[in-house]
Amino acid sequence: MSGTDTQPPTVNCPADQTVTADMGKQTATVQWNPPTATDNSGGNVAILQEVTSPAILGVGAHVIKAIAFDSAGRSSSCSFTITVNGQSYRVCRILSLERIACD
Repeated sequence: MSGTDTQPPTVNCPADQTVTADMGKQTATVQWNPPTATDNSGGNVAILQEVTSPAILGVGAHVIKAIAFDSAGRSSSCSFTITVNGQSYRVCRILSLERIACD
């Protein structure tokens, strides 16, 4: 029995994650598991991502979107957020042999 595929694929994104930037930098190299997708037809599903792992991301929140397409041209999407936190460190000056000042 043949039928028409009327359902879009199901796509699952990885969980949100928070990482810390590399010391002295405003970026982090981030890795994540790729999104997965299935289709009720049992056929192949193509997944496109805006950014692929691993990626160098700057400080801030990055929403990564994935779109899955089945053989009938139907699509669905998911997204997850990667937040890169910067590292702050204090700048210190030697004022004398006995005194140090830090900002």
